[in-house]
Amino acid sequence: MTQQFKDKFFPMVLTFLTFVLFFMQFLSIYRLGTSLLANVTVGIFCLIAGMIPYRWLKFPIYCVAGSGMAYLFMPLEQTFSLDWFFLFAKTLKENYLGFSSGEIAFIPPAIALTIILTLMVLLIELQIEYLRVYLSTMIVVGYLLLLVIYNHLALSMVILFILCNALFFRLVVYVKERQAIIFGTVMIGILFFSAFAIPKTTMENRLLEVSSSIRNRLNQQGFYRYFEQNGQGIGGVNGISRTGFSEDDASLGGPLLDDRTILFEANQQHAHYWRVDSKNIYTGKGWQHSPENLTRESLLYAMDLDIPTRGYQGPLAESERIDVTFHNRNGNQYLPLPYGEKQIRLTYGQTSFYRYEESDRIDFLGQGVQIDWQDLDYSAAELAEIAVTLPDNAINYLQLPVGIPQRVRDLANELTVNQETMFEKVMAIQNYLKTSTDFRYSKLDAQVPPENQDYVDHFLFDSRVGYCDNFSTAMSVLLRSVGIPTRWVKGFAPGTVTETRPNYQTYTVRNQDAHSWVEVYFEGYGWLPFEPTPSFSQPLTEELTQETTTTTSSESTTTSETSTTSQTTSEQTTMSEEISEQPTPQVSFSKIWKWLRWFLLTIMLVSGWYWFFYGLVLLLLKISKQPLLSIYPLFLAKMARKFPRAKEQPLEQYARQVEAKFSILEGEFLALTSYYEKAIYSDEKMTENEKELIKSLAWKLNNPFKVYKSK
Repeated sequence: MTQQFKDKFFPMVLTFLTFVLFFMQFLSIYRLGTSLLANVTVGIFCLIAGMIPYRWLKFPIYCVAGSGMAYLFMPLEQTFSLDWFFLFAKTLKENYLGFSSGEIAFIPPAIALTIILTLMVLLIELQIEYLRVYLSTMIVVGYLLLLVIYNHLALSMVILFILCNALFFRLVVYVKERQAIIFGTVMIGILFFSAFAIPKTTMENRLLEVSSSIRNRLNQQGFYRYFEQNGQGIGGVNGISRTGFSEDDASLGGPLLDDRTILFEANQQHAHYWRVDSKNIYTGKGWQHSPENLTRESLLYAMDLDIPTRGYQGPLAESERIDVTFHNRNGNQYLPLPYGEKQIRLTYGQTSFYRYEESDRIDFLGQGVQIDWQDLDYSAAELAEIAVTLPDNAINYLQLPVGIPQRVRDLANELTVNQETMFEKVMAIQNYLKTSTDFRYSKLDAQVPPENQDYVDHFLFDSRVGYCDNFSTAMSVLLRSVGIPTRWVKGFAPGTVTETRPNYQTYTVRNQDAHSWVEVYFEGYGWLPFEPTPSFSQPLTEELTQETTTTTSSESTTTSETSTTSQTTSEQTTMSEEISEQPTPQVSFSKIWKWLRWFLLTIMLVSGWYWFFYGLVLLLLKISKQPLLSIYPLFLAKMARKFPRAKEQPLEQYARQVEAKFSILEGEFLALTSYYEKAIYSDEKMTENEKELIKSLAWKLNNPFKVYKSK
């Protein structure tokens, strides 16, 4: 076994473990190759990085090996020859031209494979040849966090393993003392296995929260569509879907990719939600229509349609005209409508309407309508006077599955036990979901519950991460658990203001504005909307929260956080400030403590990272039999990062050059070099003078900003 192999053996093995996980993540997105091919590819690259001593020889070998690996993943119905190589190059060129021109909306597999193989070669070479494990580990972990929606591995355990692997890498490469290596290995092992005591979901939520804002912004900009076409995609094996209105809600859950396709534009004065449909049967996994909801009335050749608000006996706001023009219907027949009284006039398209009496849904075949709209006008004080009453029809709006977990019912009772009126109970549950720091809004981090677990139960007690479907379904189930009739509603949020005129604004509604919320039945007012999803607030419920703000100081904290009508976490970008003006949010003690706790933890981690080198030196002074032989290589490696040492350069010569460049060392590095060279050939114990010299130099090297200042 050659000395080269001995020196590079552990770096090659540890690098292999990290990059196999990295490469398998990529293969799962593009569905290329197998795990065996991933192992072979990474193994070959690691052998080249560790076993080829001449850097000028590595480049051609990497090119040949990379071409061979690319052939195994994409043979293109050819044998491995120049013909395949030219065909692959041609495919790359065509794919690049198509992607750069916009004809291809995703990163083609040939381009993605070339990029990932090149990146792997660079990172593997960086880690094995130059021992820069921290940089490569940061890139790998960042990659996993950004593309976590495609990750079928246990994310928390994978990232924890990679981080512990990086620590172990540093330990075996830079620490030569056997006793210290054993001690460090035990500590890393304890760190890794102690993580199993932390709930897996809690760990993953904390990890994902770190990159959540970045991934949400990338999702809004359409970043993930570059992978989606060749990854799981719509209807893919692992159920990654895109935002938009769906007729099938039988199985909810899982991440959503934003789709910015424009559906319709509306010229109007005020923003509002666009209601489409409601469903009333909760299955434990999603929502379905009851048979009554599927009964529809055909209104053939109708040009006009009056739609009163059933059951509403209160006053109405002034009339407003809305002009709606549809784009990209793609076979959809639904007509999104605001709450309130509506007179609809067909302006473009076929003259056919279909009305679903129980679900209040309207379908039509046209491309444009004009709506004369009068908004509802009611107050929280009015609703507070109304007792629980069931609608007068055959549909059971209190239905819940037989197997609904008891802890869901217990939570509903706990949230409403001190509330007297039906309206107070509704607001208590809405505000709990909307403002509690226990829950986090994210389209990308939402999970599919286990097959044997209820959708709401999994969200409320396990994942606590989701989007509108999670929050609205949870509110419906909690309200039904305490006997309040509800139904689950789908439609669209107000959209984005794309043009402003003196008398109206143009709202553009896209697939990514698809939304769900809750309706509660109040006798004399009919079905009224409520919004439990954080950062959303449609005008009707917003007015209610404004009114309840004046009643109790405790509610002011809640409502102030629920009144954002501008940009939502990932849906809206711009909305008129005229929709609402809310009080300045008050920050609760629990929220302050949460951020303070994470701030202190960050300070501790940064401090621990900063003092790691100095602490390691002191530890080796205590436990090592020959501390100087263990510590000096650490000093040498740390110094070589800023001032590289020539190959086979004598240590004394190198030390003199370092002393000449960095005046703060004051001859200590040169003196320690002399002691080290003597210690190699001597078994004498370290003197107190040498110990003090090591501590002094370690203190200086622990502050690189102070040390590395050239003369």
